[in-house]
Amino acid sequence: MSHQLAKADEQKLNKGTDPARNKLHAGRGGEHPVPQAGRKRRAHLHVPMVRQTRTEKNNMPKALLLSLMNLALAGMATAQNLVPNGDFEEPTSCVGIPWNYTLELATPWFTPNTATPDLYTIDSLSDCGTYLPVVNPNNPDMYRDPFNGNRFAGFYAFNFGDSLKDYCAVPLVVPLVAGHSYRLRIRYQAYSVFRYAVDRLGALFTQTSIALDGWGMIHQQPQITYVGEPLLDQADGWGLLEDSLVAQGGEAYLTIGSFIPNGDLQIGEISGSVYTSAYYLIDGVELEDMTVGIAEHRPAGQLGYDGRNIHWSGLGPLHGLTVQDVVGRVVARYETVPVHGTVVVPSWLPAGLYLMRAYADGQYVQGKFIKE
Repeated sequence: MSHQLAKADEQKLNKGTDPARNKLHAGRGGEHPVPQAGRKRRAHLHVPMVRQTRTEKNNMPKALLLSLMNLALAGMATAQNLVPNGDFEEPTSCVGIPWNYTLELATPWFTPNTATPDLYTIDSLSDCGTYLPVVNPNNPDMYRDPFNGNRFAGFYAFNFGDSLKDYCAVPLVVPLVAGHSYRLRIRYQAYSVFRYAVDRLGALFTQTSIALDGWGMIHQQPQITYVGEPLLDQADGWGLLEDSLVAQGGEAYLTIGSFIPNGDLQIGEISGSVYTSAYYLIDGVELEDMTVGIAEHRPAGQLGYDGRNIHWSGLGPLHGLTVQDVVGRVVARYETVPVHGTVVVPSWLPAGLYLMRAYADGQYVQGKFIKE
């Protein structure tokens, strides 16, 4: 049973804090101890880039490109992460973009309600997220090493005195296929800059994106619920949340957060912080299809490319078509392609090798092309 929490807001201490260097961004029902100003940029060397001319690129042996493509397709067939930007590393820089702490900077992640989940970085030069220096005299406990790369995300699962809930949502690379089993893995930390941890977090898969007017709880039942023993209180390094689901079919969005009313949560202290919330960091989000292997990728039709357009011929429409570069970044996305239909490849895509992946009639379809 959840227990009554003693109110601590009136006892918050800010000794030794310089407001110019430690602005608390609020407006969401609670204070958030995040440094926003006064940071200095490190000097860095300018190294001239060696650029290939268009002719040099076009002269690259196509046999080599096709060989690389085949390796990439094999990797997609066996262990493709269906969560784009699961490490929150894209784009590489957000210099000049305002509100540099918000999750939406890590495209295509977004917030499904009006709360503002956060993005953090240990790279002082990129401006993608709130910068966490290793040494911060005003907030010495804030620094965390990312699980991968330079960034991670954070969200409120509980806030004392109100119903605030943050959520981290993302469109999947392709919709889920009915009857297939999927494994979801999330690296997490209970952020001990805040006082509490909770006993449950959830992962909700939906066919359409959620748009909630307000910063309260999403009243839907997640397919996956991660339960603590008794709390999700991993605060020293990254813990692993791992579970699986069988898809109903067509699920195209993932939403991570707390789907339990505050009164039904088990809550416990993980620190003596004056910030009376349960706040979680996540990184390394991975969703894999555990049903499909290389031999099961049977073409349900033909994907073609004519130098400008992608063509589809099959017995039914194509759903969730994505175009990826050879390192797995989604560079174009199409919801539906009708039978014998075409979609235009963006003209701004640079020349190179690309992978196509979608599904039709419960089967994955994939292909490759070279843009010249």
